[in-house]
Amino acid sequence: MGENNVKEIKCESVKDFIQRISYGGDLYKLNNWEYIYRGESSDKYKLIPSALRPENHDDLMRLVKDLIFLSKNENSEYAQIVAEFISLYFFYTFCDYRGLHVPHIDNFKNKLIGQIYIDRILSRHLTWLPPEYIEIAGLAQHYGVKTRLLDWSKDINVAIYFAVSGLMKIKESEKPENIVLWILDTTTLKVAEKDRLGIILYTPNYAGNPNLCAQKGIFSIYSINKDVNVTRVESFKKADKEVKSFDEIIREQVNSNNEGPILYKILIPTPQDGELYNYLSKKGYDASLIFPGYDGVTKKIKEDTYWKNLKRKNEQENK
Repeated sequence: MGENNVKEIKCESVKDFIQRISYGGDLYKLNNWEYIYRGESSDKYKLIPSALRPENHDDLMRLVKDLIFLSKNENSEYAQIVAEFISLYFFYTFCDYRGLHVPHIDNFKNKLIGQIYIDRILSRHLTWLPPEYIEIAGLAQHYGVKTRLLDWSKDINVAIYFAVSGLMKIKESEKPENIVLWILDTTTLKVAEKDRLGIILYTPNYAGNPNLCAQKGIFSIYSINKDVNVTRVESFKKADKEVKSFDEIIREQVNSNNEGPILYKILIPTPQDGELYNYLSKKGYDASLIFPGYDGVTKKIKEDTYWKNLKRKNEQENK
């Protein structure tokens, strides 16, 4: 197994991180086309997609509680899949009804939902999420629908931005010790093995999704692979769903490359002033870029104000 697949690197300060990630620093080599990036505003957060997080379980199950055939085991892999299917179906149907662009999906256009139909879909595909659902899942994800996708970016500065901006949503008394920059080496990531939870990477179409385009988004998909045998559907109904964090799955992969880690976890001390935010802003990375449009400009003004006020507050407390 790949015990050394995940490497943790702790920076001493924000300044230390900036120096190490900039040209000439020891982390600068991790800023190239071979890697993708994800920023987290707390080192306490686990790399688990929204649809699989325990705190979201009840919300998802409310979508399927009226379906009698799911009542025996709401924590089964099957119930999870059905809930995800219905979430995407509702999003697709209502968008289509209001004339919003969505990718064409025959299964959704038929407007059929039921136990037999879902079983037929599962028996037809080797994986969940099926490839033809990924585009709609990516679109839905960016508008708040819970999916089994994790957002990454091809642009390291976008990921750093999300790690920094997320701090605004955390109470001062609950601020973490570190924010996190995850860096994934896409050249050594292996495809999921049959009958095991694994990771698949997918670059969606940027056309029609300005946020995704600006963020240079890419998705990792928690894929459930299965045999072609139709009877495998029955085992989904009995077995509890398996939930592991992204880094756990990476640790379990066999790394035949042996040239270095697959996943890096860069710990950055939580910024106490606007140093890291200003570093990004000078490069042109702020909310007005990340979220194109009027909302992005408004968000930038709020973020500018937040970091200026925080710096002023800290300066007064240190006098």
